Amino acid sequence: MRRTPPALALALAGTLAVCGGARAQVALGLRGGVNLSDVTSNQFGFGGVGHRTAPVGGAFLSIAGPASIGFQTEILYAQKGFSALVEGGTATANIAYIDVPILVKVRLVGQQHRIRPSLFGGWFLGFEISCSLGGALEGIGGEGDCDALLRRRGKLDGGFVFGAGAEVGLVDRTFLVFDGRYGAGQLNLNWQEADDRVLSQVWSFTAGAGILLGF
Repeated sequence: MRRTPPALALALAGTLAVCGGARAQVALGLRGGVNLSDVTSNQFGFGGVGHRTAPVGGAFLSIAGPASIGFQTEILYAQKGFSALVEGGTATANIAYIDVPILVKVRLVGQQHRIRPSLFGGWFLGFEISCSLGGALEGIGGEGDCDALLRRRGKLDGGFVFGAGAEVGLVDRTFLVFDGRYGAGQLNLNWQEADDRVLSQVWSFTAGAGILLGF
């Protein structure tokens, strides 16, 4: 008889713990808000790094079982990047991603409450879809693209994310959602030597609405 791999067995056990014994609650929704993003680097050669304020939004799917633990995945259009002080003014790098967070949520109260706060954490992957320069660096390289500034960057971002949020029940199966989160990239955006890592970081604040499905 073939043995179940330990990782698969653990995943199945976790799924059963959330969904077993009672009906799981599945919800779909939309959310949008604002990102405050910048980068960290120990050798960033363009002066002081500042935040870039930009939009974020997309859809989410959440699964909550009878226990306090649930799961949520999202597909978000997220504008990130940074601003920097350079000779001649302020330069901005405007980088847009499709982010896919995978989160574990811990509900602090039961589903029967109208206001339902939660804590969550997990990982995200971000796939770059566009990048441009602005401000003092606009036009470098001929068309203002990021290849002039971050020509060795990787176009995949990823790291960990954690935060807190709340659902507010409305009529029938509908609800509002609010959350704030911090994401820290762990992939080198500049793809330089090990002592010149450029990592993304972003604070996100979003609100939206969802509906419980009849499963």
